[in-house]
Amino acid sequence: MAVLAAAGKASVRVSATPKVAVISTGDELVDVGLPISNSQIRSSNDRAIAAALQQAGASNVSRHSYKDDPEQLRNGIRQLLANNDMLVLSGGVSMGKYDYLPQVLAELGIRVIFHKITQRPGLPMWFGMSADNKPVFALPGNPVSALVCLTRYVLPAIQQSLKANSNSNHEQVALAQPLSFDAELSWFVPVTLEYAADGRALATPRLTNTSGDFCALSGTAGFIELPCEANDFPAGYVARLFRW
Repeated sequence: MAVLAAAGKASVRVSATPKVAVISTGDELVDVGLPISNSQIRSSNDRAIAAALQQAGASNVSRHSYKDDPEQLRNGIRQLLANNDMLVLSGGVSMGKYDYLPQVLAELGIRVIFHKITQRPGLPMWFGMSADNKPVFALPGNPVSALVCLTRYVLPAIQQSLKANSNSNHEQVALAQPLSFDAELSWFVPVTLEYAADGRALATPRLTNTSGDFCALSGTAGFIELPCEANDFPAGYVARLFRW
């Protein structure tokens, strides 16, 4: 602002912030404040995703929830797609009996770009484009998977749309302790940070019990990305950090 003012620029051209609809799917989801049974869970992904999108610069974000019903999904997504610039969905993209989203999205004319990524967590992620070139991200329903995919893919897409993405500012950290991983997948590991006497940022893994163990993420700075080409990562290994 100081530079603009000093240059005498009273008005400037800026990128428009996208209008984003966040959609949670699942019969088991119950919103905050409503009665809940033992077979149900609180709808938390939509609020976490919306908060992260707003923090990334998408100020116009709405939240929606649909049951595992193809007709309800089809009608709801059609309307939201017409009234928004981007959709971010959570749940319904795996191979379960009630995972209808890939079929419904195809019926709505949304062209799949990819479905599934060789990573953990977040393998079932889906991404496509509508006929009028609106991006649709369908994240896994498990909270850790959803937050990892959101941070790794959706937030960079928001920043790119705002022309705010800078590939030259990737943050690098060193592992504080060795790690081993047998699966041939890229591994996203939540970490806490501390700093060595020489100024190096050291990442200590905070492993989750399952992809639903989002409470374990509390206090972490983000996650590091470990490549699928290796299985053993010694202390001092340098990896890219993605902050929440």
